[in-house]
Amino acid sequence: DKIHVEHALGSMKRSEALQKNKCQMCGKDASSFNDDASKKEYLLTAWCQSCQDEYWNYEASASGVDE
Repeated sequence: DKIHVEHALGSMKRSEALQKNKCQMCGKDASSFNDDASKKEYLLTAWCQSCQDEYWNYEASASGVDE
């Protein structure tokens, strides 16, 4: 679906994003997270808090799960 295609493209490689403390998706700073789970997610995906929130909110609404 559309969001997975958009998220798969990203603005830079994951390894480069992690090295520069940037978001792999949007290229913005990735130094501030809401909680430890989000920090751990960054190490897996290299997505900033904003991109994580956008993705997980989309997944929840697509599956019919209330936020």
